[in-house]
Amino acid sequence: DGCVDPISGQVLNTGDILVQLGANNVANILKWINHSETDPGETGWVGYTQAPESYADPELQATGGTPIGGSLQTIYNQLAATDIHADALRGCRPYSVIVLTDGEESCNTNPVSVAAQLRSVPDNASSCTSNAQCPPNSWCSGGKCRYEVKTYVIAFAVAPNEYVNCHQIGVAGGTGGAIPAASQADLVTAM
Repeated sequence: DGCVDPISGQVLNTGDILVQLGANNVANILKWINHSETDPGETGWVGYTQAPESYADPELQATGGTPIGGSLQTIYNQLAATDIHADALRGCRPYSVIVLTDGEESCNTNPVSVAAQLRSVPDNASSCTSNAQCPPNSWCSGGKCRYEVKTYVIAFAVAPNEYVNCHQIGVAGGTGGAIPAASQADLVTAM
């Protein structure tokens, strides 16, 4: 149905965090988008026996469905569980998610709802009773310091009828809507 991973056969309703949040991750990010792949069958990546950054030169590939909501939920869970608390600069900078998609949500997950939830991500390793106990750029709610994570959506070569869903995700994510892109130059401008 398009929402099954063509390699593993698993249902696509989540996302994979291929590169962890961190100060020294640029080289690991770039190898996923450098137009080069030394493991074209992805044989080293299937099974997750190592951290993704330790694999041969991989490349992002557009295959299968588009689980935008599941991917955003994976990011939300990771930020709430460990990443925000582990960030020594968490009170000094904003957080953002950039969704680059070639289509609307197609795997029965709810990206609009999750983009709205990302506007108030708890640091689950913290506790508080007032805003004064939280770092700058955060607030206390439900006993946890919370952070706004904005969701930017770049809709690359998206059909007009699918653009509506992309735009709704951007609105819910606090960025005003999706940014349309139809060429490499548009992508550079959008970024």
